[in-house]
Amino acid sequence: MFKKSLFPLSISGYALVFLFLVASFFTGIGVYALNSIERARSDIHANNLIAANQEIEHAIELLTDSINRISKDISNWDEIFQQLGNTSYYSYWRKLRMLNSGILPEYIEAAEVFDTQGNALAILSESKFPARINVKSLTPLLYSRGNSESLIYYLPIKRDGDKAKLEGYLGVHLPLIKTLIKQFQFHYLDSSTIKISLPENTEIPLSRASSFISFKLKSSPEAETMMQIVKETVIQVATLVGILCLFFYFLMVFLLEKPLVEISAYIDKLRYSNPGALSGGINSFFPVAELEKVRTSLNQYHHKLEKAHEDLDDKNKELWKLAHHDSLTGMLNRRAFELEWSKAKQLLSHHRMGICLLLFDVNHFKAINDSYGHQVGDEVLIAISACIQQSMRKAEYLYRIGGDEFAAIIIGSNVEKELEVAKRCAEVIKNYDFSDLGIKEAVRISCGISHCQADELEKLDKLQWQADIAVYQAKRPGNTRPVLFSDDMADGTEAVFSNWMSNAVYDAVAHGTGIEIHYQPIVNSHSRETAYFEALLRIRHEGELIPPSHIFPVVTMRHMETEMDRAIIAKVLEDLKSQFIAEGCGISINLSAESVAHQDVIEWLIPLSEFTRRHTIVIEVTETSLITQLNTAVGNLKMLGELGFKVALDDFGSGYSSLRYLTSMPVDIVKFDISLIQGMMDERLAKMVGEMAGMLTGLGYNLVAEGIETEELLQKVMDAGFNFSQGYLFGAPARVKTLEKKPCQNLPV
Repeated sequence: MFKKSLFPLSISGYALVFLFLVASFFTGIGVYALNSIERARSDIHANNLIAANQEIEHAIELLTDSINRISKDISNWDEIFQQLGNTSYYSYWRKLRMLNSGILPEYIEAAEVFDTQGNALAILSESKFPARINVKSLTPLLYSRGNSESLIYYLPIKRDGDKAKLEGYLGVHLPLIKTLIKQFQFHYLDSSTIKISLPENTEIPLSRASSFISFKLKSSPEAETMMQIVKETVIQVATLVGILCLFFYFLMVFLLEKPLVEISAYIDKLRYSNPGALSGGINSFFPVAELEKVRTSLNQYHHKLEKAHEDLDDKNKELWKLAHHDSLTGMLNRRAFELEWSKAKQLLSHHRMGICLLLFDVNHFKAINDSYGHQVGDEVLIAISACIQQSMRKAEYLYRIGGDEFAAIIIGSNVEKELEVAKRCAEVIKNYDFSDLGIKEAVRISCGISHCQADELEKLDKLQWQADIAVYQAKRPGNTRPVLFSDDMADGTEAVFSNWMSNAVYDAVAHGTGIEIHYQPIVNSHSRETAYFEALLRIRHEGELIPPSHIFPVVTMRHMETEMDRAIIAKVLEDLKSQFIAEGCGISINLSAESVAHQDVIEWLIPLSEFTRRHTIVIEVTETSLITQLNTAVGNLKMLGELGFKVALDDFGSGYSSLRYLTSMPVDIVKFDISLIQGMMDERLAKMVGEMAGMLTGLGYNLVAEGIETEELLQKVMDAGFNFSQGYLFGAPARVKTLEKKPCQNLPV
């Protein structure tokens, strides 16, 4: 029995003592038997070693022949020639087909295709081959990397045999030793002991590989005969060895097994309790130093682990809050909304009650952000979110699900109360004083409501889609109240909420994908000669042409007006540079209210200014009633005029334009709205339009009448004084080079 005052030996110490005893005993036995069998064993070993070396060299030759046959196998493999001809999909083909097609043997671990100059078809990070090989020296190489050795073999790629034209090279990579062991049977050497001893990062030709291969021989029948000679001697000493092993066994049970059992039980207790609850058995002294250290370390580790768990719990709570709350407004974020929406669906699957989804959208937030800066925009979002949250009940939470979009989920309510909540939120924001932030315009929100009755829960998955439609309706001009979704609202809104169409419009805005600019002539009303062309947006997606009636609702809904304008400007610039638009032809480009007042609009249009000497370029201002920064817009238009651009006021008389803008903005051309022009078939309206046209003509403006489709209507606008006309009577918007064929007149402005 050991006492704590004694210094415990290590496990290696006890093992050394035992091995010393065993070694001393067997040394005598070895000397006795060695003289009898050494000479015969040496001769047998030498002969077997020669045969084994020949065997390993023969196996390498057979493997080389097998690899060389790959050249013939790939001569009829069309896929490899397709990759040599077109490398676009080589990386995918290499990953999915090269080694899985059955053409290459199973022992090939990696392969790479090179062209006739030795360049790899693709440079891939995971490749085991160089990016370029020396085609003049393609000796099979054996190299060592880390603890592994590999063989790289380069084979010529020829179509239909050796005499064909060289079309590239195929490099194959395989583990030499593993392949030899797997592919060949060895009679003299033990295949499990085959090793190759190469210095780290060394390459040698395959022909020298056998010089670096080491192995052990299999036991031979001759050796068995010799062993019989010493069998009686071994039996005599076996008894003594057994006694020693038995003694060693009991010693190890005491020194190792018993302490390890206690440690195992201790670890099990650590999983369910703290160290203070452990029994005193583990406190017994372990004679082995390593085990004693393990016992002490386990106690210390458990105490530290408890402290770490406490800290981790605090961090997890903090991280959860950060992950589920919006950093700007402090409201719950979209991730929290998705979790709550999922929980609500599960709850309603077991409890029949109604549910409502409220969506809030800040009107013209992008214009506010662009006009007053992002810092003011952030303050607006903070104020609006706080106002909405305060207007809701305690159990109802507001979620920020987008830049200026918020949502709330209300369960167990009715439509009347939901409308009251939405109205209350809108009223609070209406009464909020945003002038402290320097904002002069009124800040408003649009609210869309979708509701699902307790007996209509099968419609639950459509609520978000319905709320989107309701918000879209709420944002229409003239509407100031929250909108509750109804089935008739879905008519005509498929374009806005169709995933493929929304994605097509988004790709067009973000990447210019699919944008086509079609041009419609604007002619002299009397001579019918083309004065200039209006650039009109179309988007082509998978062969289908998306019309403006489907494009602009998506743009408006997603607040992408300025981005779309920039994309159109870029496409028109391409047409000018490529001379798709013939020299002398005028072009008009539509700009939204947001773009006209944008601080960078001059920078966007400057590249077009170099063409104003050879082309009349007109900027058509649309949606003028939405211009929140009129002074900025007027300043931008004046600068454009100085750069040689003309300015047109679009849709005059439709409610989106007024005489106020004519007196404020530097306008050269006034385009009357199509509804006014086509309404001139009525004599009263024709007289009113004629008087307005006469007044504007007298002030020096050029007038354009839109929507001319008949000769009768053309005569009326000519009588009213419109000097320019546009409509299907003169030509539909098209993407053909009619601009090169038709002469264009300069505008008389």
